[in-house]
Amino acid sequence: MEGGGRRAAGGELGALFAEAQMVATLRPALNRIPKTRAGDMRGAPWPYAVAIGIEERDASTGERAWHVIDRWRFLGTFASLDEARTARATASPEFELAVYRILSERLARGLLFTPLALDVLASEV
Repeated sequence: MEGGGRRAAGGELGALFAEAQMVATLRPALNRIPKTRAGDMRGAPWPYAVAIGIEERDASTGERAWHVIDRWRFLGTFASLDEARTARATASPEFELAVYRILSERLARGLLFTPLALDVLASEV
């Protein structure tokens, strides 16, 4: 994961993001998703004016983790809100279907987040 070599996922969302990144990077044969599917939401509009940070706490250690997402792209997990604000897009600038699937329903149900005006937005990289 991003954020200074940090490996802790923080919680359920962090684990889901880490898994999605590993699948996208390693592309295991049995986990490949066809590029075109019925109901594919590629191109779904990002509902916010800026990137967002979602805070989670590790149930066993109590450590905080901030997951940063911008335009349906996961930018990394960070130990503090200040670190999260320094996020840079290092992944593909394309829509990430896995991130959309992980977050869209949770956000619609009221998942709390913090708007982040990043130093450099993903679209500028």
